Amino acid sequence: GIDLAESVLVGDKRSDIEAGVAAGVGQNCLLGAWSTENSLISGRAFVQYSTLYEVVLRCCAGVRESRQ
Repeated sequence: GIDLAESVLVGDKRSDIEAGVAAGVGQNCLLGAWSTENSLISGRAFVQYSTLYEVVLRCCAGVRESRQ
């Protein structure tokens, strides 16, 4: 099965992040422009990126480091 606590969710809407938090996803990434309204969703912090390229660089770097 999929270990949600070790998974990454990338969404472009607040509702995507809320769903990830509710499901127990370990890292939730919001793609898009920063908004103070989105600074805390469902009582949990999350990471926000402006491009999908940034998400891939950050997430893949973490996976690569953990496998070495």
